[in-house]
Amino acid sequence: MGVAVSNFFTASIQFGKEISDKLNIEPLDFFIPIIQQTTQNCINSLTNKETNLNISGPIVRNDEKTIQKHIEALENYPELKNIYINFTSIIQKNDKRLMQKQ
Repeated sequence: MGVAVSNFFTASIQFGKEISDKLNIEPLDFFIPIIQQTTQNCINSLTNKETNLNISGPIVRNDEKTIQKHIEALENYPELKNIYINFTSIIQKNDKRLMQKQ
């Protein structure tokens, strides 16, 4: 299980870096603070036995307009676009807060 968690975490970071590279955004401008805060939030959630691990943003807000803009921004990068769509779908299916809204 540890290998899966580690590999998926690393793959997520790689995914973000690839998007940054394609959109000419310097990843170090935002990666380190986001990774540090997100990791700490997840550790805190696990320690407190919370069911949701602090997912935030347009997915949790059910902001379809912003999600669609993200997908459109990746239109020329089909592999990254598919990863984004799949990650979004997984989060939507597994986040308990979203299930309660339905």
